[in-house]
Amino acid sequence: MNSVNSVSAYIIEHASSLAVEIVEYNIAKLEFEVQDSVKHNIIHFQTEFIQFLGEAITYENDQMVADGFHKWYRKYEQQGAPPEKVSSIVAPYADVRLFFNKRITAICEQYSLTLAEASLILQRLNYMLDIGLTKSIVAYEEYTIMEDQKRQKEIIRLSSAIVPVKEDVAVLPLIGSIDHEKAEYLIHTAIPKISGMGIHCLIIDFSGIKNLDPEISQYIFKIYKMLVLLGISVIFTGIRPDIASNAVKNGIHFASVKTYSNVKEAIKHMEIKRTNEQ
Repeated sequence: MNSVNSVSAYIIEHASSLAVEIVEYNIAKLEFEVQDSVKHNIIHFQTEFIQFLGEAITYENDQMVADGFHKWYRKYEQQGAPPEKVSSIVAPYADVRLFFNKRITAICEQYSLTLAEASLILQRLNYMLDIGLTKSIVAYEEYTIMEDQKRQKEIIRLSSAIVPVKEDVAVLPLIGSIDHEKAEYLIHTAIPKISGMGIHCLIIDFSGIKNLDPEISQYIFKIYKMLVLLGISVIFTGIRPDIASNAVKNGIHFASVKTYSNVKEAIKHMEIKRTNEQ
């Protein structure tokens, strides 16, 4: 058995004790207490990492190290949510890496490895640490993007709520910026919901929106036409002067739709009309 293989066997055999050393060193630098269950999981992860390091230093090339690491790491990717801050991933990295390098260097010296042999082992160690750090940051970013998308969908759902105001009348308040995603939500989710609520008249209120560009206006009129085809009367309210002015400039006309200054006025006119019809 050559010197590198001897170091490989030593690292694999003592992976558990080395992991305890590294984790204890890291935890000692923290300003908060780590629960025993969390500590146990970290030690288990580090033990497997060190065992893989022991195998990796005997691989023929770095590509084999990378492929093997990705395969090994995959089982940890779906375990739990990443930390709340990327700093919690990066902050301890330098100290842990330095301690790791010193400890492996001491083992190399113990087995009298040549400079080239020790350098190879340390290169493999640092390559694996860097791959792990990169994967952790990427996982964090993917997690935050996914959470942002969930929050955005929830915001769209809440800002597109249909509010019943009378037995067969409801209000759809448009709130915030109307974009493609929100418009699609209204078409595919809100309209089917409206058709099943027994509503005869829907008031679409524009008083809470920030924008109304030509593309979004087409969506709104598409919603209007779909509701009319379903036998639902549609009224627009809260169209501010700036929105009306921009609409005219962009060739958008509200002349074909009943409009009122606000929801209260629209309901008042509806009640007067019903009274006269009776």
